[in-house]
Amino acid sequence: MKPLNVGVIGAGIMGQKHIKTYLSKKNCLLVGVVEKDISKYESLQESFNVPIYKDIYCLLDNVEAVSIATPASTHYELAKFLLENKKHVLLEKPMTYTVNQANDLIKIAKDNNIILAVGHIERFNPVFGVLYRILSEEQPFFIEIHREGPYDPRIFDVDVIMDFMIHDLDLLTHLYNDRLLLKSAYGINIFSEKSDIVSAQLFEKNGTMINITSNRASEQRKRKWKLLFHNKTIEIDLLNRKISYFEQKDGLAHIISDYYNSIDPLILEINNFLDCITNGSKPTVDGIQGLNALSLSEQIQLIVSRQNNSLMVI
Repeated sequence: MKPLNVGVIGAGIMGQKHIKTYLSKKNCLLVGVVEKDISKYESLQESFNVPIYKDIYCLLDNVEAVSIATPASTHYELAKFLLENKKHVLLEKPMTYTVNQANDLIKIAKDNNIILAVGHIERFNPVFGVLYRILSEEQPFFIEIHREGPYDPRIFDVDVIMDFMIHDLDLLTHLYNDRLLLKSAYGINIFSEKSDIVSAQLFEKNGTMINITSNRASEQRKRKWKLLFHNKTIEIDLLNRKISYFEQKDGLAHIISDYYNSIDPLILEINNFLDCITNGSKPTVDGIQGLNALSLSEQIQLIVSRQNNSLMVI
């Protein structure tokens, strides 16, 4: 079968990861990269030896599928243009700025019979499969989620909800579908004009309490879920792909830890995208699922905004 001609728009840190992954695959041919920052051209040519274009139109006639790894504020217009021109799109998270924009992209993709996949990479993390199985078998009474990392000034157009938290919101909406109730949320600014630390409290309709905190003002990197059951605690480390089980038996604490070393989740994500194009199947994270995470993100943003405004009035 003839390799798919693919392109990448945006050659920042994430875009370069897409470039490397496409170049490593035999079922596709990376025919070009679109990058507006001309200061990157020389290093990109040296690193990857692929054509670099300043304009998306230069790439349009040569590709069947495109990864978009640009700032979130550009996602909607770029994806809309490509989908309308019948190009399959893998769109990095967050898929758009607003729910209305996301709905529009979903409709355009459907009308043109084109694949729209969203880059929620944690869905391809091997420990998420274990987490999914655990929660399908037993219900915890409390889930605590923490995602932390250093502030990156290059992420200028989104808050920590869209930058960090949306990864975990995607996992939650996939796990619990429409059974989540958002109760409260709080946020503060540290380094930017947008929220850099946000904590939100949710309930799953069958009784599980969920506390989720995202922090992009931390020196350490953390991606952890803690599940509390009546007889045990399970810690899920998404960053190090480790699951630890803590149980009390006969008055003694028992700890068992399992590590899951597997292929890079981005490789799995791009494999899924290319396979869907070839087979006409549904992506693991399609536009609807990207929309679900975005919708919950918007709800949290609204509550944080109201809370901040009330504090200003006081």
